[in-house]
Amino acid sequence: MCCLIFISAIVGFCGASAYGWQNGDPGQLLIGWDSDLNGCGFTEATIDYPYLYWPDPPSGDAIKEAIENFDIDAALALLKYGTCVKSCPSANQATIIDCKITTWMAGNTNYVGCTYQIGMEFFEEWGVDVAAYTGEAAAGIGSNIKYPYRYDTEKMYGFCVPSFNADADTVSALSDSAIKTFKRLFDETITNDKTTSYIADIVSSW
Repeated sequence: MCCLIFISAIVGFCGASAYGWQNGDPGQLLIGWDSDLNGCGFTEATIDYPYLYWPDPPSGDAIKEAIENFDIDAALALLKYGTCVKSCPSANQATIIDCKITTWMAGNTNYVGCTYQIGMEFFEEWGVDVAAYTGEAAAGIGSNIKYPYRYDTEKMYGFCVPSFNADADTVSALSDSAIKTFKRLFDETITNDKTTSYIADIVSSW
C-alpha cells in the first residue's frame, strides 16, 4: 500500500513538473513592483521597463534603526517608493534615467523627471564629499540649491541594487557608510530570505 502511494506521488510530481515547465514562468516570482503596484516588465504599461530602481534618497536614521532592531517590516517599508526603469542607472549625472513616473514621483516637488534632487542636509547626514560630488565647496552652496541624487547600481534579478563595488573614480551620492548599510539591509531582508533564495534558484535553473 505504501509503495502504491509512493508511486502515485511520483507520478503526480512528474505531472505537476511537466505542467509547470510547459506553462509556467518562475521569473514572475521575482518581479519588482513600483509604488503604484505595477510589476516591472510585467504589466502592459511597464513591459519595456523590467527593473525596479529606488530613486528616493534614504534616511540614514530610519535605515539604521530598522537594521539595528531587525525590524524587517520597517526595512522593507523603506523600499516601497521604487520605479521601473529600462536599465539600471549609474552615478554618472550626464546619463538620463529612463523610468515610468509614478504617482508618488509626480506629486513630489523634489523630482525632476526620474531624478530626485537632494540638498545640503543629505550630504551632511551621509558624510558625502560635497566638493567631489557637486564641484563646489560646501560654504558656497546655498540651503535652497539642489543636486541630482545618483548612485551606481547593478542588476540583481529584477532589481537595481546599489553597487557595492563601485568604481573608485566614480563619485556617488552614496557614501561608503550608506553603501555598507544598504548592503546589510539587502542581505538581511532580501538576499538571505530563504523563500527568495529558493525562488532565485528556480529562476536560475530555468
